This record gives sequence, structure tokens and C-alpha cells, in this order.
Amino acid sequence: MTAHLLITASALIFKTKWGNNKTIGILTGCLYMAIVSCRQGAESKIINDEAVPKTNVDFDMKTFVNDWIAEMQKGHYYLEKTVNLDTESEIRQIENPDWKKEWSLFLETDLNSLILKDEFIKSVEKNRDDGHTEIYTAQKNTQLYRHIAIGFDPKNKPIAISIHKAQKSFLANMEEYLDINKQLNSYRIEKRESVIFSNEETILISGNILPFDL
Repeated sequence: MTAHLLITASALIFKTKWGNNKTIGILTGCLYMAIVSCRQGAESKIINDEAVPKTNVDFDMKTFVNDWIAEMQKGHYYLEKTVNLDTESEIRQIENPDWKKEWSLFLETDLNSLILKDEFIKSVEKNRDDGHTEIYTAQKNTQLYRHIAIGFDPKNKPIAISIHKAQKSFLANMEEYLDINKQLNSYRIEKRESVIFSNEETILISGNILPFDL
């Protein structure tokens, strides 16, 4: 969480117009060092602690999404969709959208893949409504899937999933956030990509599902 906040702060520094280039460079450099230090410390702690149990994610994302789509197809809904591409924004209202197309990224996410086997450290948090959230944290900051949270209602039925993916190298960086919440009837997709010597590109898609009043 600390590293994520620092990354956000660093991005804001580049986008602001106050200060000179030297000041911005110093601040950004300090933030970068803090991020690296934080990540290395966390990774070292996890790797060296052999007592921490390792596990894999036992959740069928595709079934969760398809079941929700089947429920909505029995009714009449419309999607209020907002698309932000860097500084440009567009709002659309779509009646009875193609949910498989809108949620293709969620349907393509296989959390039970063998690639993810024994890759995470699991914790469970109790929610105020007597439900709970299963949290899976990556053992190393080199893993594609960094953080997965699955929320359950008091009857132990899944209601919300949050996923953070990241790939970083000397030449390019990519981050992706996927959030889908059945309780709030909403979803959110955020992608950030940057290539060396170029500006970061960000696309943010969010949607609210509303009943259609006849």
C-alpha cells in the first residue's frame, strides 16, 4: 500500500507545473528510492520467513462473472459507463449491453491457473456485515499478480473481487487494476503503461449497473 501511494505521488509530481525541473527530479528520485527500499524490505521479510504459509487462489472468476451475467439477462438493465483516456473523458449509457464484451478482462482472468500455484500469502479479514474478505498477497514483487482480494457476504457467497497486476522492467512498466462488485452493481478497470523515454498512458473504465425503468 505504501509503495502504491508513493507511485501515485510521483506521477502527480511529473504532472504538476510548479517548481523547476531540478526540484521535481530530486523529489521524484527520493520517492523512487523509498519505493525500492519498501519493496525490497517487504520481499526480504516474506522470503526469509519460512513459517509463513504459502497458498494458491481457490476461486473461479469466470463462473462468478457468468452467473452474474445470467442473472442480469433475466431483467432489464442499462450500463452507465465512463471512459477516461489520459485527459479525455466520455460517458455513455448503454441499454442491455453485451456483458461478455464489457467484462472480457474479468472472464479471461484465471485465478486457478497452475502458474499461480503456491504464489501467495493468505489472510482473512472480518467485515462489519458479518461477511469476510480473503486477501492474497504476492510473495515477491516480480510476480504478475501482486494482490487479490475476494469479498464474501454472511452466507459465504462471493460479492466482490479486486485484482492488482504489474510487470516492471528497465524498458517498460505495466499496471492493471480490476475491480468488480456485485453488491454495489459496479466495476472498474484501470490500466497504466509506460515505455522508456515516453509519457505514461492511463485508461480508466468504470461502470454502474442500473435497472431500466419502463
